[in-house]
Amino acid sequence: MGQKLYTVQSHFIFVPFLLLVAFFNGFAIIFPDDADYLESARNLTPTVWHPVFYGIFIKLTTIDFSLSLLVVPIAQAVIISFLLTETLVALGVSKIIHLILISAAVAFGTCVTLIVGTLQPDIFTPILCLSIFLLCFLWSDLSAPKRIVISVVFILAVTVHLSHIALTIGLVVCIWIIRLFTFGRGWLKSNAGLRLITSLLIISIITILCGNRLLSYHFYLSKTGHAFLINRIAKDQILYKLLSEHCQESRYRLCDYKDFFLNYTSDDYLWQDNRPSPMVALGGWKKTREESYQILADSIRYYPLDHVSAAMRQTSRQFLPLSVDGFGYPIPEKDGSYPAIEKLLGASYERFQNSLQQQGRLIQIINSVSPFWVLSQSMSVLILAICIFRSFRSGRSLETIVVFSLFLMLTLIMNAAVCGILSGESSRYQNRLIWLAALVPMCLIFQKYQSGNNSDM
Repeated sequence: MGQKLYTVQSHFIFVPFLLLVAFFNGFAIIFPDDADYLESARNLTPTVWHPVFYGIFIKLTTIDFSLSLLVVPIAQAVIISFLLTETLVALGVSKIIHLILISAAVAFGTCVTLIVGTLQPDIFTPILCLSIFLLCFLWSDLSAPKRIVISVVFILAVTVHLSHIALTIGLVVCIWIIRLFTFGRGWLKSNAGLRLITSLLIISIITILCGNRLLSYHFYLSKTGHAFLINRIAKDQILYKLLSEHCQESRYRLCDYKDFFLNYTSDDYLWQDNRPSPMVALGGWKKTREESYQILADSIRYYPLDHVSAAMRQTSRQFLPLSVDGFGYPIPEKDGSYPAIEKLLGASYERFQNSLQQQGRLIQIINSVSPFWVLSQSMSVLILAICIFRSFRSGRSLETIVVFSLFLMLTLIMNAAVCGILSGESSRYQNRLIWLAALVPMCLIFQKYQSGNNSDM
């Protein structure tokens, strides 16, 4: 069991651990908005709310639905397992037994198995971040084939969710800035990987634009971004303030619905779950686009400090999730998305109905173990911060694990900012990434164990 991690098989040790929840559930975990992804997969068309590329990923992995949808979590597990192994080897994990122990600890001690097991592009957030880390900071340690594979994975990760574009831009800009202040301390040994990441980001954006043009005859990144942003400033009470103080001269059509946004905290503007939406009443996202952008511009012009304050507040609330919420709830038949999901699942519908999720048992299990996951992940972030603080206090050249800790902390902050500002606080958005922090204490333990053995020799 002391074998070095140089075999192809060793890159997939994580896979069975990562698939525990999906196999235990008996089906991929389904969300109501999976109807969009399934529609993209069936028809190869972009939907109003999401890019088409996760649908293409589903179509390819299931071979056009000829295989079970469980194949999708398996493919996700294989990709993240490869990247995790490459990262851990770089962080000093040198034996297969250590990798197995870390795999088990991360799988049972964090919510990663939930993220992998969902039919959602959530797992591609950590996939994106590990790809950036490997290409930017371990460029010289990667063979040419691995660089190619990770580059392809990076492009896939960017294209499956539009928030990943903002996250990548933020990380790339911050890495360049931090490099200027840490020059010579081992932060970034080569610019080649960072330049490649920048180029791949541009390629990814062009891919989304061209894909939308090919499949829907229009160049665009998002058709409904304005609706999400209006919903965002409504939750921050900026919209109500704007409508209260400037409707007389601006005459927005939304002024007729000003009271709708008083103490607004839901997402009814988007989904009208509890009451009719002003957006629907005014003609939907198409007919509200122009006015929405005018409202957004005016809100920034009149209330810039309110926007800054809201951004800081949402980022801080998003940074450390205190629950594992949003995963595993059964989808009731009265849900508006249920008929579409039933139709789009096709032959897989019966297996979905028999899953623990639909029986209500999965959410009970998640609720029972989630306090432990939250505690474990929170302690990992604390250890992450301590590792960074001690390294900078010592003034020594940055070791790889410290560089990884610094990068991961930066990524957590950036993800909290992007998700908090654009969508609002949701534990799910940060939980899909925060479990990576558990790698740091695991690596530190095995580094100390290894150094102790070497000293005894």
